Amino acid sequence: MSSVITGILFIIIGTILLAWNEKNNVNNIKTVAEIEKTAIEIKSDTINSSNEGKLIVTNSKVNVNDEIVVDKEFNIGDKTIKLSRYVEVYQWEEEEHDGKYTYEKKWSEDLINSENFDDTTKVNPTIKPYESLSFTADSVNLGVFELSDEQKDNSKTDQALSLSGSEYLPSGYHEQDNYITNSGDEPQIRDVRISFYVNDWSNASVLAVQTGNSFTSFVSKVGKTVNRIEGGIKTKAEIINHIKHENKITKWLLRLLGNLASGAVKSVAFLMGLIHSLIIIIISWFVVRPILSICLTILTVVLVIILINVLHKNKKSEMMNQVTVQPNNNQVTNEQAQNSSNIINNNESIEPSNNTVQEINMTSISQNESSIEQTANNQINTTTDNKNDNNQVF
Repeated sequence: MSSVITGILFIIIGTILLAWNEKNNVNNIKTVAEIEKTAIEIKSDTINSSNEGKLIVTNSKVNVNDEIVVDKEFNIGDKTIKLSRYVEVYQWEEEEHDGKYTYEKKWSEDLINSENFDDTTKVNPTIKPYESLSFTADSVNLGVFELSDEQKDNSKTDQALSLSGSEYLPSGYHEQDNYITNSGDEPQIRDVRISFYVNDWSNASVLAVQTGNSFTSFVSKVGKTVNRIEGGIKTKAEIINHIKHENKITKWLLRLLGNLASGAVKSVAFLMGLIHSLIIIIISWFVVRPILSICLTILTVVLVIILINVLHKNKKSEMMNQVTVQPNNNQVTNEQAQNSSNIINNNESIEPSNNTVQEINMTSISQNESSIEQTANNQINTTTDNKNDNNQVF
């Protein structure tokens, strides 16, 4: 009963996840189409009041106006859009394989909850002495425009900041391999290490709504919010392609999670989960891309045929397993066996034994099933080719 309830819960979760993902994907495509249609590319060396309130794409050199962004707690700073502090703690991580648990030590920015570990002797800390934080410059110019707070917050910090030796070191901490840490050559559980990263863009590009001398978020007709900043000089087409690529990755990851939630790793459950996923996708895409929905419908029908064939094959396998030797309590006496021997010998020359008939029947069944499987495989391969010709999803 518990396995049935668990299966139902997974189907519900998978349905919700898939439905949300497909709706989100459709809205993303509509938003990108709206951006392609309405966004205009402008220069950043002048502010044109006629572009007020319009969705624009612009790029220029980044100017932080000689401001140094400082983490005052450690007296570390740099001339940058954004400075980030990353605090990691040395902890236990549990992994389970076939009912067996293994444990490894690792540095992690997130605290790992050890309360439910199988090995209660592996205990992780529940708090960090310092938190991971980010700091941004007060004023950053992109040509004559000024970046908004949201754009500064969204700027990536992927360049490690070298420690200069002038930073503040808490008691028990020292510099090691560009970290501030209380750990030695052999780290111990609960040890801490702190690193700093900065944004090193010399140029940047934005996609947002022009508002005065700055930028605000664009809200599409389907409610999606866009306020994008990227490093380097990028065109409108390049930024849109980046958005499409990110949407595509998110879409397929969530589809995979939804399918796994709907079905198990066993072939029958997996096929049922896949069919369930395709039905949700077909319903979600019917209005936006009917041709794609039709192709997916054909694929679903083929998968249903395969599922029926698999179930039929499993049923036949169970029947074969049931064909066994009769138990000992049904054996006849030696005298009865001797009396029956002559009859059996006479019958053997006339017709094959029951076991021979069963073998012939099972061979026939196996051949028929192989033929069905080959036909289904040809159908699904043909359908998949049709789908690839017609399907282009962002």
